[in-house]
Amino acid sequence: MNDVNLIRSVMAEFDIALLQRIAPRKYTIIGIPPKFYISLYSNFNAPWEVSSFLEFFLDTAEKFFEAHEEEGAMISSGLWQEEGIDSKYALIAYAMVKDGKQAIIVRQLKEEFIERQTILQKARENLLEQRRLRVAASYDALTGLYNKKTFIGAFREAMENAKILMTPISVLMIDIDDFKAVNDTYGHLAGDAILSEFGKLLISSVRTSDILARYGGEEFIIAVPNNLEQAAVMAEKICKKTAAYKFSEPGHITASIGCATFNKGDNEESLIDRADRALYDAKKAGKNTFRTR
Repeated sequence: MNDVNLIRSVMAEFDIALLQRIAPRKYTIIGIPPKFYISLYSNFNAPWEVSSFLEFFLDTAEKFFEAHEEEGAMISSGLWQEEGIDSKYALIAYAMVKDGKQAIIVRQLKEEFIERQTILQKARENLLEQRRLRVAASYDALTGLYNKKTFIGAFREAMENAKILMTPISVLMIDIDDFKAVNDTYGHLAGDAILSEFGKLLISSVRTSDILARYGGEEFIIAVPNNLEQAAVMAEKICKKTAAYKFSEPGHITASIGCATFNKGDNEESLIDRADRALYDAKKAGKNTFRTR
């Protein structure tokens, strides 16, 4: 394929300039550049010396050519407006390997294309907003953990899997001791800071197989694929880790934990309720401890 046909095969419907790479950082323009290009760059054999946008892309293109020799390999720049181009037009550059040649193609995108780009950008923004709303609906804003609703859905599925596979599953219900007194003494901002820090402490204490959530207020919950004895070991570690941790304010806090494991006839509500009652036992026992049921 000759150079003219190469140009036509790549961008027949757009005004283009094609810079063929003859050596690292050395390019020559193939064919006759379109009028917009000549008017912008009088020395059009070295347009990157004039265009800061194209010069920036050239650095990226050189790295690309060093790493890619395969046919059809291609990267593109973002859209940009060049000084001297009518505002209804934009430019985009491609670095590509075509028929064994390495080249940079600069396209002038016309108004209709820009309109399509605007529509695509709007669609992308809508998708990002939908994702943001899904995240907001699934996670606790303060700690970044699952919220109660998301936990219940994930826990229900984990319970079903445990029943089918006949594997253990347990729940740890965790409560920060005397949290109301902390809020009353140091204020709600300090209380929020403690909740956020405690959430991070719990994240560092769980595995990918565990389901961790802020259950509400100062209560947190973890579902673990362990039996009661293993869950109790985990609860003890969390109690000790919390007591040893230096929080922003008031410095030291403790936590109480209730543990319960799945028994025949349990559903998610009954198992969580039993863990909650075990937590009450831990509070009655003097706090900063755990109890099982």
